[in-house]
Amino acid sequence: MSGTYKVGDNTKAAILKGSRKLFYKKGYKNTTYNDLSSNLNINRALIPYHFNNKTALGVSVYNDIITTVMNAVDELIDTDGLSEDLSAAFHMMIYYRLFNNRHFVDLICDLANENSDMLFDKAQEGNIINKLSEAYSSYNGNEFDVICKCMAAIRLSLIKALKEESCSPDKAAIHYINYALRYVGVSQSDIDDLIDSAMQLCDLINCEIRQGFSVSVSYR
Repeated sequence: MSGTYKVGDNTKAAILKGSRKLFYKKGYKNTTYNDLSSNLNINRALIPYHFNNKTALGVSVYNDIITTVMNAVDELIDTDGLSEDLSAAFHMMIYYRLFNNRHFVDLICDLANENSDMLFDKAQEGNIINKLSEAYSSYNGNEFDVICKCMAAIRLSLIKALKEESCSPDKAAIHYINYALRYVGVSQSDIDDLIDSAMQLCDLINCEIRQGFSVSVSYR
């Protein structure tokens, strides 16, 4: 039985890895189950079996890219030694710099058009803004849920602005941090100091998405 689970896990990992490459090459919208089945040389039915539907597969690819990047970044920069707000701002800066890759912008926008809640849920957004400011802990559950939904919508709007090339990745990150901190009354001078410190950390490393949605993270 354990061998069966191992085979299943290996198949799931292969689908995820192959999907990253194919989504990059053909685009998420243009990639079909048949494309994936043919390129990965697996039974077509195994794709929805492991990932439920194409949207879930796309979101898994997105999450896999983000997790890979952030783990690599944390190996280079000792984020455990940073204040929680600086660590959160730093990771947000890194996150938006990934959108220098147009394929990544297109992937997120295509997924958001299908189901934005699967990309940016309340728990995820709440984790980010709680780390940016402990002031959010004073809000009750219903109020906090509304704030999280608003910040998720802002994040998606900023990504769409990147697709339209009306905003740069660094500006998008700065806007997000400003929206989050000004909402809880953090002074502009303190926000600017936090952003400057986060930017200095970001400039220590080179982080980018490459061909096939592979990632590269290294010191500059």
